[in-house]
Formats: sequence, structure tokens, C-alpha cells
Amino acid sequence: MKKSLLWLVVVLLSVSMITAFSLAGCKEEAAAPAEEVAPAEEAAEEVSEEEPVTITLTSWRTEDIERMNRINAVFMEENPNITVDFQPIKDTEYDAQLTSSLETGVGVDIIWLRSYDPGEIIYNGGYLSELNDVIDTLTDFPAAAINAWATDDGVIYGVPIAGVTHGVFYIESIFDKYGLEEPE
Repeated sequence: MKKSLLWLVVVLLSVSMITAFSLAGCKEEAAAPAEEVAPAEEAAEEVSEEEPVTITLTSWRTEDIERMNRINAVFMEENPNITVDFQPIKDTEYDAQLTSSLETGVGVDIIWLRSYDPGEIIYNGGYLSELNDVIDTLTDFPAAAINAWATDDGVIYGVPIAGVTHGVFYIESIFDKYGLEEPE
């Protein structure tokens, strides 16, 4: 498969997984925002479209193994020549193992990328490609969501896979009991 075709497969897989996680996120606990991105400037082997391809991906969410296996099974049923190999790493070891694998040239094809500074460090290390001209649906993402994986000059190097909404709730009777006022 030519390099551009491999990129297309990686991007399509990424978008498929973003969609699947977005739909799964409506029923499951929300995942921390992250993105999937292929390593930059790696030479791809030339294979025909019928030859099997394995795409590896990793995240810090070991608790997603069963969910990812279900999502990958559906994807691989529709794409029988593509095998998706999910290799999660324990959260507390993720950053060190990811950095080490990228530095030694054995990084996976798609990574869950931490937002803001940790992700930009990986981008600045030369391990990620600019996505501005690769994914034509980037404008579908709200700026507040996509900015977590963008440089100050607008280079986008990752996309969100999930969203998390936080809120603050209080028990009114406890406030009443202790004479507390609601903050404005």
C-alpha cells in the first residue's frame, strides 16, 4: 500500500474510532479527551490493497480493553484485511513508555495523546504530523475542543476522541443547615 493509501487507512480508522467512541460515550463512562495520530515521516511498506495490514494503537486506558475489542471487531468485520491491535499501557507508565517507544523508533501507529502541553511536547519532538490538510472535517470540531491539540500558530496535530462535561452540585438542605449562601 502506498504511503498516501496507508495514511488514508489510518485517518479513516481514526475517524471511525472517534465516531464509535463518541457513540459509546453516550452509554459508558466518559473517557479523558485524547486523540489518535499516526507517527510522522515513517516509510510505509508497499503492499496491495488486498494484503493484510496491522495497525497498532495505544492509550492509557487499560479499562477499555473489552470495549476496544468490541469496536475493533466491528471495524475489522467491515475491513477484513485490516487488523487493529490495541495495546494499552498502565496510566502511570504511559507517558514514559510512549516517549521511550517514539524515541527508539518503535512507536505504534495511533496514540491517545494527552491534551495541551504533554501532547505538544510529543508534536514538537517530531513524532506527529500536521493534520490541518489531512482531515477535511476539522472544522466540524468546536474550537474549544480542537485547541487542546493545536499549536499557538494554528497547527493541529490531534483530534478529540471524547468529551467530558463537569458540573458542581450541592445539597440545598446542608447549605440551609449551616447558614451557607450559594456562590454567585
